[in-house]
Amino acid sequence: MAEIHVFADHHIGDVNCNRKLIQQEIEQVQKTDNAYAVLNGDILNWASKTSVSDSYAEQYSPMEEMQMAVNIVSGK
Repeated sequence: MAEIHVFADHHIGDVNCNRKLIQQEIEQVQKTDNAYAVLNGDILNWASKTSVSDSYAEQYSPMEEMQMAVNIVSGK
């Protein structure tokens, strides 16, 4: 039987992002046989002027958020 883990609305780069929880979820997928991950959107924050998030409160550039996501997934 397959185990599905949905990764959505993590908003990596937002001040309220729980990177430790994301890493724990990734580790759970890695250590579980027949576990699969589905990326369902809003993994990065990337706020714009018209989005719900405050684009002026962004702490990181889109490229920095992308690198943070790569580091989390690769265990860095």
